[in-house]
Amino acid sequence: MAAVVCGICMINSCSQKETIFSQTGTFSVSFEASREGASSFVNPYTKGLDVQITDNGETITSSWVAGETVLVMSNPSTPADYANAKPEDIMKPVGVLTATTSGPVTTLVGQLSGTFYAGQNLFLTYQHRPDLVYDYTGQDGTLETIARKYDYAESTYHIYGINGSTISGTYQPYFHAYQAIVKFILKDESGNPLNASRLEISTVNSPGHFITLFEPLKVDGEKLLEYMSSIPTGPSAFPAPEDNPYLACLHTGAVVINPTAPTDVIYAALTGDMNGTGILAGVQDATIKLTATAGGETYTYQKENVTFMYENFYTVEVKMTKQ
Repeated sequence: MAAVVCGICMINSCSQKETIFSQTGTFSVSFEASREGASSFVNPYTKGLDVQITDNGETITSSWVAGETVLVMSNPSTPADYANAKPEDIMKPVGVLTATTSGPVTTLVGQLSGTFYAGQNLFLTYQHRPDLVYDYTGQDGTLETIARKYDYAESTYHIYGINGSTISGTYQPYFHAYQAIVKFILKDESGNPLNASRLEISTVNSPGHFITLFEPLKVDGEKLLEYMSSIPTGPSAFPAPEDNPYLACLHTGAVVINPTAPTDVIYAALTGDMNGTGILAGVQDATIKLTATAGGETYTYQKENVTFMYENFYTVEVKMTKQ
């Protein structure tokens, strides 16, 4: 599992032979992309989110829906890319691709405009807003809403070559989710269902925090280039130093869930700053506090050493204490 540095996808070396040249213009691109989930490990998911019961417990399966779109950006992703990049090259949109079919694998097609070269890595992001903001506020506790509004995922397309007006590259890139999905089953101290009209999820005295909003386009390009060039092993170094300029683009705090009707089962899309490093991946060994409102009363629950990592599905049953 590769670490995701606030929207920058880390690239592995590719063994396929590449021709080194660049071209500027508008080019067609078409390739298959996978988002299929498996076992109790939540791989990326889309509007086709579905909970299934198996011998191993609950799992979440996934599929594309025809017409879904993927934003493509020309973003530096290797040490060589950063060495030659300019601030205006950071998170630069170059086109939008569309899913042509529904299912666990689809073909993404579209046109990209800009300067491209063999060996270049393009950043792909799903469920993007026009302003490329990842917003975890306003959740209602249902899986359907998570699939429709909070299903943020990314991948990378590695260009092998350009033939006329066509770009060729990675076969079937895999999209990775930014967030975990957590199913909270709420109980009172006696073990009875606790139908909550509000649930607040926060960290307490922990180095990591939940992310409520991420605005990568607001990153300072000059500071990012300086920061990346200062990492001896390249931008995939982990953990990131505390001076990661992406930290300024992260808004952290409690994630508040407001169900449309009181319920004892609440789904939440959660990600974190990976213990304050700026890694958009989750929280690790954190102290988690839940605060629920039910029947006009307040209930709380707190637990230490909790880890919610991106791409994972967790089911958590908690007995909450009335205040």
